[in-house]
Amino acid sequence: MTLPAIPEPGPSPKAIVAEGFARECVAWLDSSDDLAAVDEVRLRLEALDKYLSRRSTPSPEVATAARIGEVRVGELLGPGVEGRPAEETAMFIAVSDRNDRAQFRLMAAWRAVVEKVLAGETDDGKPKYSRNQILKAIHREQLKQRGREADTDKVRLIVGDVLDVAEQLGPESVDVIVTDPPYKKEFLPAYSSLSEAARIVLKPDGLCVVMCGQSWLPEVYRRLGERLDYFWTFAYRTPGQAPAQLRGGINSQWKPLLVYAKGVPGPNDWPVSDVVTSSGNEKDEHDWQQSAGGMRDILRRLTFEGQLVWDPFCGGGSTPLAALQTSRPCVASDIDPEQVDITRGRILAYVDSANR
Repeated sequence: MTLPAIPEPGPSPKAIVAEGFARECVAWLDSSDDLAAVDEVRLRLEALDKYLSRRSTPSPEVATAARIGEVRVGELLGPGVEGRPAEETAMFIAVSDRNDRAQFRLMAAWRAVVEKVLAGETDDGKPKYSRNQILKAIHREQLKQRGREADTDKVRLIVGDVLDVAEQLGPESVDVIVTDPPYKKEFLPAYSSLSEAARIVLKPDGLCVVMCGQSWLPEVYRRLGERLDYFWTFAYRTPGQAPAQLRGGINSQWKPLLVYAKGVPGPNDWPVSDVVTSSGNEKDEHDWQQSAGGMRDILRRLTFEGQLVWDPFCGGGSTPLAALQTSRPCVASDIDPEQVDITRGRILAYVDSANR
């Protein structure tokens, strides 16, 4: 079977792609069982994808075809065991990189997820074309599946709105709230709900520690202060991250960490600096996720071992994971049941790894 030929570069690469080269490759990939030839087509697509991106004319069609090529290589490699002599020759003819082989096999096993992501059948409705984005989506789906199939007694997990969960927890049942609500303008009412919920569940002098963005900071201060007393503002540094803010086009490398209290906290033994640093850019479980290392630092500075922590916007589960790692009992909740499943799966994966 003749391999599809890479089109010659021209003044309008996207027009070339539109003529059907990428679609021809996808059709060819699904009809061939020749591992070396399929990998050759994959490499051609990858080269063309990089060329178009450098020309500032990225093509979703070519990127999609490149990902399908990776899936097909994974399907032809099969689920084999690394190092078996019988399969080693076939694998090394085509794909010499061990990490690539593992990733392609994973993509093949989760082809339905790959196709959904490429088609934009995701939470934000936007197609995603890079291999890293695909692998992140698979990781989340794995955690969801794990979280649906098993439970954990390490963290109490609840699906529900912040006020509904506060009612379930009951008055003066929580020592500290540590959470990271959504930052966009349409979510500002959530800060009023959080203030009300904190007033209900916090013990006297309990703290409510809230990470937020800068765009609507005066309104966030006002809403949190509806039912709580302002205590302090920490700076949460985010090295390695420079997401554009919602207003002004400013690239922010820190976030406000607002500390409110139910009453006025008494003297404490904390040798606390008001600058906290994230341990890295972790977005594997949620697009707005914070690093577990950064949350561990916050918990160690502002809570004590044995204190009950509640995160009412748990998202990808960094706060409950950090609480587990620092011996703080934790309740984690979210209005999105899929994020609660992901959090449960993440906790279970951590417990498994810690027990090995």
